[in-house]
Amino acid sequence: MMAPHFVDKELTLVLVNTRPNMKNFRSRTVACLCLIAVIFVAGCSLIAKNGVAQTGTAPAAEEQISIALSRYRELIVRMEPAAVASAFTEQGAVSHGDQAPVVGREAIRAFMATFSSYKIIEYELKVTSAQVGSNAATQTGTYRQVVTVPGGQTVTVQGTFVAEWELQFGNHWLLRSMHTESAVAG
Repeated sequence: MMAPHFVDKELTLVLVNTRPNMKNFRSRTVACLCLIAVIFVAGCSLIAKNGVAQTGTAPAAEEQISIALSRYRELIVRMEPAAVASAFTEQGAVSHGDQAPVVGREAIRAFMATFSSYKIIEYELKVTSAQVGSNAATQTGTYRQVVTVPGGQTVTVQGTFVAEWELQFGNHWLLRSMHTESAVAG
């Protein structure tokens, strides 16, 4: 029989079994062990393939960088120069081919504004490799753009890119540099 008891001066209700029952004790023990096993298995499922525990609330660094690259691609497609510039570190750089890099957020914003009359119809970025450290990462890959240029002509450009990322404020990846090499598709 269970008898209610109050503990301390708080109204904490504790049920005390006034008649010990070994069968009841064993079933509670088994239930407790099963619960521990379920928690253990659930915890193991949170371990990433590289052995780093993930909580589900913060994606792994490589996934965070992929998300940041997707966001960058979207900003380019929308042709929002200030937003594109904000994807870079304060001294970030954007460059193409053998041209001199455009360095700094304000310079990147001004550079991107020169393309405001271009319309990107398609923009695809494919990462072919990624090296991720604790505070820096590099992605290399290919890109393809279909663009309507001033005057109405539609051109397709494609090539390779190298994106160098830097972790800022412990959880925000920004571009340190974005370099592209391209040629008009045939």
